[in-house]
Amino acid sequence: MPIMVSLLRASVQALQRAAALPTCGALATVRLVGEGRSVMLQRAAANKFVACHPVLAQQQQRWMSAAKSKMVAPKMVYIGGEEMTSYCMQLIMEKWIKPHVDTTSWEFYDLSCKNRDATGDQVLKDAVEAGARIGAIFKEPTITPSAEQTKSMGLKRQLPSPNGAMRRGWNGVTISRDTIHIKGLKLGYVPWSTWHVCF
Repeated sequence: MPIMVSLLRASVQALQRAAALPTCGALATVRLVGEGRSVMLQRAAANKFVACHPVLAQQQQRWMSAAKSKMVAPKMVYIGGEEMTSYCMQLIMEKWIKPHVDTTSWEFYDLSCKNRDATGDQVLKDAVEAGARIGAIFKEPTITPSAEQTKSMGLKRQLPSPNGAMRRGWNGVTISRDTIHIKGLKLGYVPWSTWHVCF
């Protein structure tokens, strides 16, 4: 402890000399960066010391604000989609992003089939326009509904691929890759008529 007090006194004296600030006759709260923590000595005196030193007071205010506030995210277009990925992203947003990140600058667009159908696909046009304007987009997987899916979802019409509209609107390209080959696994589609079922 005596060694720590000496270090703190030396740190305070160094600050005073560097900033040419008056002494208030008390030890301050000094942040020991190497240890990643602050050492509190003589709390009332430390507060008085910090109060009479504008540089330290401003630094203390920044630390307090950083501890209380969320990280502010830059502008982005968030495109919601369908199925399991959409559900997983809802959990991620609720548990890990929203508690720590301020997303008020994000623009959200629901590109689920039901919402596209309800808006006459206007939501897709709005999302493409926003993406071109902002230039930063996060997209969940979406569905291009088949005739059967159109019927089962109760959609008014069969919707076109949203990805095609996005590529055209953002001057994008399709990146294709070869099938992933795994030694020992046979590739290709096997018709059900060739299956051998044992009862």
